[in-house]
Amino acid sequence: MIQASIFPGRYVQGAGALNRLGKEAARFGKKLLQFAIRLQLIRLFQDIKRKLKKKLKLFLRNSVENAQIRKSIALLNWSKRLAHKL
Repeated sequence: MIQASIFPGRYVQGAGALNRLGKEAARFGKKLLQFAIRLQLIRLFQDIKRKLKKKLKLFLRNSVENAQIRKSIALLNWSKRLAHKL
């Protein structure tokens, strides 16, 4: 048995409710599809943004570490050259 409750939105449950999803969604017309697509795009872009932030933080941290390593190597090489001169 299918039961439907009508609030500001519509809530459908019961055996076979997913089979009726198309009919229920058709009641809302194109607006439902546009809303669903927009919602999924927002979620997708938020997920992409979150992943890019993580990768950017990792990249920047590695870049700083690499720069520090290069400076340390340069300083070590300079000190070796200076020691050879003495």
